[in-house]
Amino acid sequence: GALKSAYDAFAAYQTENVRVCRHLWARFDLVSMGMGIIVLVGSVALLASYARAITGDRAAITPVLLGGGLAGSAVGAAIGAAAGFLPSASFAQTLAFGAGLGGVIGISFGFWPARQELRIPYPRTFWGGLSFLTCLLLCIGFASNSFTIWEDEQLLFFLTTFGFLMLGSSLGQPDRDDRMLGTWNSVSFLAVTRLASFSRLCREEQMPNCRSTYYASASSSTSAAWQLAIAVAIAIFLPSIIKYFFHRTKNYQGSAVIWIGIALRIGLFLIALFWILDAADDGNWYPDLSKTLLKTTRVIIAQAVLALAFAAGYATYIFASPFLAVINEPAPTEALSSTSKPVDVDGGASILTTINAKPAARPKLIILGYANTQGTRYLLLPLTWLLALLLLQKPMGQGTLALCFVSILNLLEIIDANNLRRSALGPVVLALTGIYYYFKTGHQATLSSIQWESAFIPLSTVNYPWTPILVILNTFGAQILCAIAVPAIPLWKVKPTLPGLLGRVAGAVATHGLVYGAFAVATVMEAAWLRRHLMLYRIFMPRMLMSVAVLVVVEFVGVFGGMVGVRWSMGSVREVFGWGE
Repeated sequence: GALKSAYDAFAAYQTENVRVCRHLWARFDLVSMGMGIIVLVGSVALLASYARAITGDRAAITPVLLGGGLAGSAVGAAIGAAAGFLPSASFAQTLAFGAGLGGVIGISFGFWPARQELRIPYPRTFWGGLSFLTCLLLCIGFASNSFTIWEDEQLLFFLTTFGFLMLGSSLGQPDRDDRMLGTWNSVSFLAVTRLASFSRLCREEQMPNCRSTYYASASSSTSAAWQLAIAVAIAIFLPSIIKYFFHRTKNYQGSAVIWIGIALRIGLFLIALFWILDAADDGNWYPDLSKTLLKTTRVIIAQAVLALAFAAGYATYIFASPFLAVINEPAPTEALSSTSKPVDVDGGASILTTINAKPAARPKLIILGYANTQGTRYLLLPLTWLLALLLLQKPMGQGTLALCFVSILNLLEIIDANNLRRSALGPVVLALTGIYYYFKTGHQATLSSIQWESAFIPLSTVNYPWTPILVILNTFGAQILCAIAVPAIPLWKVKPTLPGLLGRVAGAVATHGLVYGAFAVATVMEAAWLRRHLMLYRIFMPRMLMSVAVLVVVEFVGVFGGMVGVRWSMGSVREVFGWGE
């Protein structure tokens, strides 16, 4: 009777509930997805053309492309806005799609005047082919949940492969100095990459084949006490390691001594002090001290480090002169040898006159640091960012981020030893390095791995827009550091007045962004294709969101951080050596 009626009514309710949930789960806006994929694929294709298809000076064609893109976006937005008034259309959707597609078409037309300087962007060298193959394999792997879960191990394999191949190439260099330089830095690159692999934050799907080492335990979100030694070790050794690379080319001069030898070291010791106080607060080491006092002290220290990094660091970077030293070597005072020469005189007789056997020695003007003026002058910018990014990482993350910077320095020297500045190798390996160290700084392609507490390192309360900016700097710190270091590749150990240098920097930055763009296209298309997969929202969707977010951050940092920074450093160098042709 009554119970049977109640049961039937509840069963009917559950059936309807399941039907509605299934409808909502399977409801995807395929039109919007298609629009987004079209614009994204077109944008990445244009980026590939800009990065690898232009044979001339990119700096000359860039204003034309920018103007075409802006004009195309304006026209496309107007057309999209007009189409948005149709009954079955969404105004915001058509407006965005029109602006995006119009920009792609406008930039495409911008390439037309330079069509004689374009070529098909396919790999033409061994290193270009290897870089392309590596990115292609990773893009294909994103369609597999197992490969996506173990992405950090794949990146370790690829970086190790690059390291061994660069070691082999360095051993084959005919010049002894290049051979030793490339070999030593290749071995160092392999060592620091492998050492960083011991830092690991496991995601749930990796269990039980993974053991977390980033925190004190698998169930903890705080650092172990012994990990504080990492922050202290960084403060002691990292400035000395950086100083070694500057010393090799005699560029440890002027502002480099002040920033690396004094400011950076002080900032690193303040960071170590911050995390010691943080551990003391979490572990209640000093129960007599007020927690409010400890928190206030930590916030003041963190704000001082950020001020040192961005205020003092950028001021030093903007106004610093090239890291050079000029030595005026006087002429030697040795006695001049002389000889006699016969001179004819009227009447046919000859007399002897004394002359110098060789011209008198002249004083010498020696410029120390000339060989790497451009590279070291720009490297001051990544160093300012390094200090701020280290503050926002936990001690284990600081260790791996410091190793990341050492691997960047190794890569710069390897590229110089093998003369690969114009190859895609450097920007591609830096992109892979950035993603690899993303995982080694305690992150995964999951929302649960976001370290929200990083927002309160220099702040006591939520404060917009600084709170989300701090979380972004913590989350994508490795990618930001690698992106800001990309312009150093074409600048490292080149002639200070080399023509077309800004165009080469633009090509390197675009190649670096192209890797992230390819990953974004792959993850977006594969997530759309696998939209009914059971692991969509657990694996594929978070990796897609991460790819898109990283692409936006890297492009922003590369353009507004790296490219603008290059203009300052190049201007400083050209004021000393002239602007060339």
